[in-house]
Amino acid sequence: METPLVQVTDGCIRLAGELTVHRAEDIKPLLLASLPTDGAVARLDLSQVSEIDTAGLQLLIAANREVSNRGTALHIVAVSSVVEETLVLFRQSSLMAQPASPESTP
Repeated sequence: METPLVQVTDGCIRLAGELTVHRAEDIKPLLLASLPTDGAVARLDLSQVSEIDTAGLQLLIAANREVSNRGTALHIVAVSSVVEETLVLFRQSSLMAQPASPESTP
């Protein structure tokens, strides 16, 4: 059985496999439709992404723009090494959520 392109579990949007030009057209409407509409921060888990190119990066930027238009934010809460390298290379690492400091943990 093939893994869905976009999964939403416990308020977290999970993408897996390739975020490339070959899949961007299929992923974009699913990703945008999965973004919260209730003012909640959109949380993305990209830890299972095996490949990302500029089309995949454009998807992330489009999702960020969409939630910004809704008055909220997008945080990437988990990344694979290829996603992290790409975000850093294209100066988009600000999308990655900052880990909670030990003082703020209950």
